[in-house]
Amino acid sequence: MRSRRGQQSNPTTRRLAIMNLALRGIEADFGAEHAETDGEPFEEKMSRLVAELNGHFAESERLK
Repeated sequence: MRSRRGQQSNPTTRRLAIMNLALRGIEADFGAEHAETDGEPFEEKMSRLVAELNGHFAESERLK
């Protein structure tokens, strides 16, 4: 089985390319899918979101 490496920037084109290769019995390794980023570091974002979620839980308990 042959293997091909590459990168498709368009998600639709990427999926079609992988499907096309799979139909022909060719293993595809296109790497990780492109992910949009907002520039906020992961750890900082997680800390902020967890704090926000805890605030929502506290408000929910207060409203019961």
